[in-house]
Amino acid sequence: MNYKRIIGIIVLIIGIVLIGYAFHYMREISEAKGEIGSYTKPFSKTPIGKAVQDTLMSKASEHDNQVRWLLIGGITLVVVGGIVIIFGRSSKKG
Repeated sequence: MNYKRIIGIIVLIIGIVLIGYAFHYMREISEAKGEIGSYTKPFSKTPIGKAVQDTLMSKASEHDNQVRWLLIGGITLVVVGGIVIIFGRSSKKG
């Protein structure tokens, strides 16, 4: 096995791990938003309750963009790793 294929496998594994972390954190954020909604729903009819709910939701949403980039990076690494594995074969000369 040549070094290009080894690097491709490593990049592929890192990409899979990043995708796993992204899905984990997406689920955590979604659960946090659901809990915020269920706890603040009785108070959301008042202006103060609505402001508290909006503030908590924005705090829970702060990491959406970072998790999205984590997922995009993981998918990119999986694709690049796969390409390196497929096309990184050493050619036998002679």
